[in-house]
Amino acid sequence: LLEVYADHNKKCRALIGKEYTESTVTKFETSINRLREFIRFRYHKDDFFLNELDGQFIRDFEYWLKTSIGCQNNSALKHLKNLKKVIRIAFANGWIEKDPFYGIHFKMDEVNVEFLSQEELDRLMEKDFEIKRLEQVRDIFIFSCYTGLSYVDVCELTPENIRLSFDG
Repeated sequence: LLEVYADHNKKCRALIGKEYTESTVTKFETSINRLREFIRFRYHKDDFFLNELDGQFIRDFEYWLKTSIGCQNNSALKHLKNLKKVIRIAFANGWIEKDPFYGIHFKMDEVNVEFLSQEELDRLMEKDFEIKRLEQVRDIFIFSCYTGLSYVDVCELTPENIRLSFDG
């Protein structure tokens, strides 16, 4: 299982900038590390045979993520979603005969995100920081709030492409 997962992650890493972002691949790597920890904790092994996977393995992994690691429901389900992607690759290649996720349904919890009010944004814009770096962080955050630019897009900004976007 971990061998197939590692191969998946290696291929995803090679596709950064084409199909995946660095942050997505990092999430896949976090998920494989959690799975590796679970297999060592529960089975005292370094890997797990694909043909031994079943629904109980999946449910036990979910339970372990929530209890031992302290993941909230949606975080645990994201790890399971990543695992399911790898399992489907194994299933499609004929490496396993049945899908251990068959019949298992997960439900994401609804998350209500509270937005900052205009008054809160104004206070933040007027706040003086003694540290220049914090002023820059504030400015980028405020810029993102008004433009809708996502955090991942802000992370990819460089002085060169900022100039290009404003010059063009």
